[in-house]
Amino acid sequence: MKLIRIMLYALMASTLSATVQAATCTGGGEYSRWMERIYNADSNVRLRDIAIPGSHDAGTFSIKSIAAVEAISVTQSRDLCQQAKDGIRYFDLRVSNDDDANKFIIVHGIVRGEDLPLVLDPLYEFAKNNPKEILILDFQELNDFADNGDVQRFNDYFLNKFSSRLIPKVKNGTHYNSANIKISDAWNMNRNVIALADQSQVLASSDYYWPRESSIDSPWANAASVDDLKAHQDSQIINHQNTNKFYVSQMQLTVLGSGGIFDKLTTLKSLADESNPYLAQWMMSYEIDQGLEPNIIMVDYYERQSKVTEVSLAIDLYRKNSSYSDIKTLFPNNYGAIYPLTTDIKFSRLKNGKDKCLDIEDRNLENGNNLHQWSCHDADSQLWYLDPDGYLRNKLNFNKCATVSGSGNKGSSVKIWDCNDQLNQRWTEYKNNTLRSLYGDKGVLDIKNGSWSIEGSNAHIWSYHGGKTQTWRWK
Repeated sequence: MKLIRIMLYALMASTLSATVQAATCTGGGEYSRWMERIYNADSNVRLRDIAIPGSHDAGTFSIKSIAAVEAISVTQSRDLCQQAKDGIRYFDLRVSNDDDANKFIIVHGIVRGEDLPLVLDPLYEFAKNNPKEILILDFQELNDFADNGDVQRFNDYFLNKFSSRLIPKVKNGTHYNSANIKISDAWNMNRNVIALADQSQVLASSDYYWPRESSIDSPWANAASVDDLKAHQDSQIINHQNTNKFYVSQMQLTVLGSGGIFDKLTTLKSLADESNPYLAQWMMSYEIDQGLEPNIIMVDYYERQSKVTEVSLAIDLYRKNSSYSDIKTLFPNNYGAIYPLTTDIKFSRLKNGKDKCLDIEDRNLENGNNLHQWSCHDADSQLWYLDPDGYLRNKLNFNKCATVSGSGNKGSSVKIWDCNDQLNQRWTEYKNNTLRSLYGDKGVLDIKNGSWSIEGSNAHIWSYHGGKTQTWRWK
């Protein structure tokens, strides 16, 4: 860390100003109101007992500097409004008082981000427009508050802005804390923001601040490898079962973490690309296989393969014993990404006689994208499930099916498409390990150019001949 600190000090003079703009926060898809969707019929549940998606150093998207500084200080690429619309409900915030400029700023270590109002104001708008979505603002750091005057200036902004949405520690004689606060409590008082802090003067200034020490446990893994991160998660989630504090599973790797070696090519984004793909497997295993209960799941660059929102919702729906039909009704546009996580469906690779696997080109789920053959790997884009009705579904999204295009004549391409109950999406296992379409000419799944096909050759249907590009084994 000393090396990084020296480098950052040397580069601070080059830091550029951010271009974040305070704005309204409206609209959003199904995830923008996931709490309301899941708990509208039964809100008598503690926040401690649900899974909540979170973003680590949530405000660092506002840091604009030279590439070397951003690489080891920026952990999110999307602003807080978009994070909230994407389902994030826990926001890890680091703030510093800039006395000289009479303002408060987002920081990550010594690296400065944008002014706090420009970062937080849109989140207030989201809270106001979505009153049943409960947000946890965790001020992990409130740095350089020298006296009560600094606290008053902070409150002049934060409390004046957020007070109508903040859940107090005491309301009508009832004391609220992480042990007892329920979704219904927040909804009944029409408030939906919890502010955690550990700066003593800030805590003493208002009942709207909840003490971090007694409210939340958020153990830092300080891990530089996926193996070390897994060992940390395994031990910590066991230690934090049946507690009355919010518990954060920190799923991010750390530059120069314990056992790490500094590499100039290592960035927080590249580390997220290493660890994020494991999040679904680990968290669903804790929940379903081991009977452990994740609470807040926090990541860097959540949009990069973490599925943190889908995983959290899958856990919540699993705890409610939600059926396929329930999930499809609640999330008609996204159930395909949520439902498979709640079940023991076995997805497998389809490997042909040329030792290539059926894959989605560029892992792009846009309707009409090609299916092709590619070297086999472990990504979800190569994992398929032939359901009892004959729909060949992909693990990236359960609502995406292998679909015969056009009229289904010999040579018709096979694409990825939203599953839509049409005959051109129905398949059956045929002779000699082939898959036969029930549409059009009822050809079998094949790869263009047959034995002459290469890496990336597209899928189509063809008359049966039993060649290597038509035989598919589940692996």
